[in-house]
Amino acid sequence: MPGREQASPLLSGPLGLAFRLQRSSLISWVVCLGLFGIFLGGLGQEAQTFFADNPQLEEFYAQAGAGSISDGTYVIFLRLVAILVAAFGIITMSRMRNEEQSGRVEAVLGQPPLAGATPAAI
Repeated sequence: MPGREQASPLLSGPLGLAFRLQRSSLISWVVCLGLFGIFLGGLGQEAQTFFADNPQLEEFYAQAGAGSISDGTYVIFLRLVAILVAAFGIITMSRMRNEEQSGRVEAVLGQPPLAGATPAAI
């Protein structure tokens, strides 16, 4: 029967448990943000040609300190990515809080700090 003796060493602490619980969502977020970055990279180059004849937008980006329209577009996109990454952090902490409130992490958090260590290692 599986148990503590057969468990991965990654499950022996709170960080390992957090990684194990968030592994699939972390991989999904990384893949989606990577694809989003590729999409935005292409879109930023297209913004330069699309908005090239718009003097008001060029003036707006010049006042904002952006060197060009594509630079200003990238700044806006990076802000959006930062918001998405913050949302991932909030969701992750919310899940861990729910796990703690349900009592499922008590076995991991209730261990002594050096649980399983041999006397020679201490």
